[in-house]
Amino acid sequence: MTQTMIEDIRRKSPLVIGFLVLFYLVGVLLFILDFTRPFFLILTPFSLILSFAIILLFQRKWTWQYGLGFALVFFSTIIIEIVGVQTGILFGDYAYGSALGIKILDTPILIGVNWLLLIYCTGAIVQHFFHRRPVMIISGALLMVGYDLVLEYVAPVSDMWSWDTRYPGFRNFLMWFLVSLVFHTIFQLLGLKIENKPARYLFLFQFLFLSIIALFTFFAL
Repeated sequence: MTQTMIEDIRRKSPLVIGFLVLFYLVGVLLFILDFTRPFFLILTPFSLILSFAIILLFQRKWTWQYGLGFALVFFSTIIIEIVGVQTGILFGDYAYGSALGIKILDTPILIGVNWLLLIYCTGAIVQHFFHRRPVMIISGALLMVGYDLVLEYVAPVSDMWSWDTRYPGFRNFLMWFLVSLVFHTIFQLLGLKIENKPARYLFLFQFLFLSIIALFTFFAL
């Protein structure tokens, strides 16, 4: 893809946002309808990659600081999740299903992409609305926890991961807050400016998408 094509896409951000709305509406339908749910599970890793690729098209500035920040989140979260799965010490006792694809030590590689996408999108939100570093860091971590409160209800029925209990305990959400706090702090220390309108909308769409699936699952049980 040439730079001219990328710039043309960036100028059409309303169309991209509209595409994301349609994309997640189709995802809801794929999950709700029994005969299409297997396709939903198969497409989960591809939808994650596609969403992240679209968002990165709207990242205008690339420096070594961005590369370092992205690499730290991606590789560190995979290591954290490996330790979490293998020991149960960090988040509690849980195991990954097959929906997120290829695994290393029982941990899908794409979990690093998921963490990076969420840190990036919440960073885009808090940097848009706030200006003081401590407020941005804490608000970003709280957004991550709020997202996970819904995600943890959906993850088992989507074959992403499951817990020994139906829903994780306080330790999981505390760790989500602390890990998110660390990476939002790193983004701030590296001076990563995230001005990405589609990223803000993507986080909202994903949250609504998960909330709808959670409600459907709750009333269907």
